[in-house]
Amino acid sequence: MTLAILSIALILTGLYALLVLYLFLAALIARSRSERRRVEADRVRPEIVSGVVEFAAGNNDLTHLRHFAQTHHQVLEECLLQHHAAMRGESRDRLSELALDLGLVHAWCEATRSKNAVERRSALSRLAVVSAHEPSRRISGEIVHGALRDPDRECFLEAARALVKSEEMGAVIEVFGLAVSLPQIVRAILAQELRPWALPLCESSVPQALASGDPRRVKATLELLAAWECAVPLTGLAPLAEHPDPAIRLLALKLLPLTPDTKESEAVVLRALACEKEEENIAGAAAAGRMKLESAVVPLARCLRTGRVALARAAAAALAEMPEAGWETLQEMSRYGEPVTASAALEALERARKEVRRA
Repeated sequence: MTLAILSIALILTGLYALLVLYLFLAALIARSRSERRRVEADRVRPEIVSGVVEFAAGNNDLTHLRHFAQTHHQVLEECLLQHHAAMRGESRDRLSELALDLGLVHAWCEATRSKNAVERRSALSRLAVVSAHEPSRRISGEIVHGALRDPDRECFLEAARALVKSEEMGAVIEVFGLAVSLPQIVRAILAQELRPWALPLCESSVPQALASGDPRRVKATLELLAAWECAVPLTGLAPLAEHPDPAIRLLALKLLPLTPDTKESEAVVLRALACEKEEENIAGAAAAGRMKLESAVVPLARCLRTGRVALARAAAAALAEMPEAGWETLQEMSRYGEPVTASAALEALERARKEVRRA
């Protein structure tokens, strides 16, 4: 019995050793093949790059590039995408045309039907590269629109990016409409894609969303505007700074300095400084500082004297934005008996003076 068990153990050990040897040899062969592919790719890459650059410059001979599309498809694709990103104008359009002529666009369209989300995502990101090229867009347009319904969030985002990069205003408006109806994390990502279109969107789409009366849509639109962090030719935000929803009020107060100055905006900021809610006092102080409202000096001084640390610092920072009346108030408050007030005033004043010296 013991001999039989020992025999079985030896057989199993031998099989295990053979398995280990097989796996080692398979890994060695795979590594060798990978190294050969890398060496071969490095060998042909300069010629492919040369062909891509020459085509972008006006050479219409595709003989060699068509050959490489068959033999070194991946290297050709990488080179074309790399140079496409670095070029502008007619040269960029020619590389988009090259991707279409070599069948890359059709291959990317086909890859969007893959069951593998990573492959779909990669294909959509490549289609986004050529989405501004009208002939390529005619082929991929419906596919990209369809990908907006992809259950994979990253695929959806790549499709949305492709639509924005198409530079068609209708597509940009469509993505904006999606952005204000989606979760905040997705909206934050799309905000960066939509930022270059802030001005045209503020002509119609943004005002319409703000006037919709839907608090969720209004809040989402204000979050997009805040993420863009740029001045916008938008009026009508002042009433939103007194909206029943506190989140909308705070967002609107934050955005007021980025819109055209109006007496209504000034009045809203002053009311925010006078209300009993500390969050709104702080938001009003920040707005007053960015707008340099000297009419807010007295309310800001009152906020500075409350003894509440966050509010005192916000008020002091706002006063520091007003080098005459604001600085005089800070100088006076720095000698105030209450330590929170004096400390906030002195800190803001010293920081403002250092910035002036550096300038």
